[in-house]
Amino acid sequence: MVLAALRERTEFHTEPLVLVVVLGGVTSAELAAIRYLQQAGDRRRFLVLTTGMINGTTLIESIIK
Repeated sequence: MVLAALRERTEFHTEPLVLVVVLGGVTSAELAAIRYLQQAGDRRRFLVLTTGMINGTTLIESIIK
């Protein structure tokens, strides 16, 4: 019984995994575009790694500095 549960947890996904790495931050619009691509139907999974989130305030603050 425990072995069957372990097999279910360790099944491999057959969909290709796309790793998106963004240095410097990502906007909500960029994340929305990645979500759109994921839902477009080509059965790819996306994993996004970023150093931060950018919004209007953080963008203006970085320009002023």
